[in-house]
Parts: sequence; C-alpha cells; structure tokens
Amino acid sequence: MTILGIDVGYDRCGFAVVDVNTMNVMDSGVILTDRELSFIKRLRVLREDMLYIQNKYFPVGVCIEKLFFYRRNKVFEKICMSKGVVLEIFADTVIYEIEPSKMKKDITGFGKATKEDIKKALSLRLGVNLEDYIDDELDAISLALYGAQNTRLSNFLHI
Repeated sequence: MTILGIDVGYDRCGFAVVDVNTMNVMDSGVILTDRELSFIKRLRVLREDMLYIQNKYFPVGVCIEKLFFYRRNKVFEKICMSKGVVLEIFADTVIYEIEPSKMKKDITGFGKATKEDIKKALSLRLGVNLEDYIDDELDAISLALYGAQNTRLSNFLHI
C-alpha cells in the first residue's frame, strides 16, 4: 500500500511514493517541464508523468499541499491549473490536502520550520544525506511521509 506526496508546480513538481507498511520512500523526484514549451504543453508533460507514476505505484492516497498565495496572481493561476491536472488524474483516489504548517510540525516539530530545517529532519528520519535534493522533492517526501504516518495511526484514508 503506497501513499503519493505531490508538491504541485508546472515548472517543477515534486513527487514521492512511500510504502505505508515500512515507511520507506520507494521513489521520489522532480518532474521538470521545458520552459520553451507553451504552458498547455507543460501541463501535458505533467499529466503524462503523473499518469506514469499512478500506473506504476497505484497509490491508495495522495497528499498534496493546500495552496495559499499572497501575490503574483499569474503564477498562482498556473499552479492552480497544475493542481487541477493532478486532482483529475487521481479523482478516484483519496486526496488529502495538507496545510504546510501541519506537515512542517509533523516532520520537524515546529510549524514554521524553514526548508533547511525540513532537510535536516528528513535526513535524520530517513538516515540518508539529502543535501543535493531540491526543495520540491523534499516537500513531496514530507507530504508522503505525513500521509503514510497518519494512515497508520488514525486511518485517515478510511482504508
């Protein structure tokens, strides 16, 4: 049984797959789209890669960050469209939107943790050096671990 964590974006979209039973990260990475492509074609790349991940791991739940922005409406709009693509692909899967502060508190013990705090906490938790990992991938790993942990403890996915 796997949980998929997704840090949504159209330029870079982090993903991580965690086995709920072992709490092991089975796969993680960042989907990059070519900046030379039109936005619609970039969404198509995101869609194709997400479909590949869905068909490879068959996640029972998807943990995605709850979006909030204060500025830059054009960027927010594009990220919302990217999130819409992801939500459509996983429409038949339980989707859990996680507030960033809850995920940060679960991973580091502090709801206002920095990216560096998350990287250090994940390195300790997983026993690996994550120095070369991109923030989007680290956020996806954090989301997937949060979802897997809560699935084991509280059965929030109702499986």
